[in-house]
Amino acid sequence: ERRTMPYVKSISVHRTPKQTITYILDKEKTDGLLYVSGLNVGTTVQSAYEEMKTVFENYSNHKFDEYEKINTKTSVKLFHFIHSFRPTDDVTPELATQIAKEWAEKAFGKERQILIATHVDKGHVHSHVLLNPYDLNGVKYNSNKKTLEAVRQLSNSVALQYGIKPIPDKKQNKSVTYKEWSERQKGTSWKQEIRDTIDRLVYDVQSVQELYQRLTEKGYIVKQGKHITVSIPTAENEKKKSVRIDNPKSFGEGYDKENLKQRIRLALEQKQAEQDQKKAVQEDNKSLLERLYEKRIFGNRQPHPNFDPRSRMW
Repeated sequence: ERRTMPYVKSISVHRTPKQTITYILDKEKTDGLLYVSGLNVGTTVQSAYEEMKTVFENYSNHKFDEYEKINTKTSVKLFHFIHSFRPTDDVTPELATQIAKEWAEKAFGKERQILIATHVDKGHVHSHVLLNPYDLNGVKYNSNKKTLEAVRQLSNSVALQYGIKPIPDKKQNKSVTYKEWSERQKGTSWKQEIRDTIDRLVYDVQSVQELYQRLTEKGYIVKQGKHITVSIPTAENEKKKSVRIDNPKSFGEGYDKENLKQRIRLALEQKQAEQDQKKAVQEDNKSLLERLYEKRIFGNRQPHPNFDPRSRMW
């Protein structure tokens, strides 16, 4: 079976957060809410709305329901990611949901409110991921081109663990031979094996040189010079299989030294961001609920015991 990487799209919700929550939690789109999950947040419209609103207003100095004024842009209330597969992909709603959950937790951290709903009413399976800009400790997530590229790379890494292969870009499709294209579809391409190995190692090394070393440790032969050539281990009587990985015409885009440097840097920055989030816990040792009592949100009232966001797990 042939599967391809999920496509990740990002939308910033500046107003109508409740409408967005209501939309993704549509019972008809999610098979009766069968494919809905929440981390640190409830999975009904009202509970998700109230709990995300409480955390957002506690840290942002903005109202969760404020409207845009003329010539003024309001703050982002929610980050809305769409994690989708193509109609021809053989991906079940269960698998799409599992991939979205693992990706979201790794990309945004376990201390953030994340709501996931996989929709099955269209021709293609896709998951909606809503993210509170502030985590339970007040750490803000900043979305930009750099972070979007990082979470997309992380999405590819998670998908690879399920045997899902990258989508070759249009330039790459035009340059490969029919034999190579056919072998990729069957999953038998030796070049694709090298690509997959490199794609996994990118998230586990500190430098391009270390990546080459790890390839060597796995049995590949790496020759460095004006060009970078990788040979795959073959039997004694078999023809040697070698390819220049820095040649996009024969191997595909994204594997030359500069591109690999950038991919490794993005992966390292993502790991550092995750570590920074963990270290960003405020000096105040009071629990989130205790802080919320002081912020006029509950006053002297006792909230429902199930409100505690940290009790809301997948």
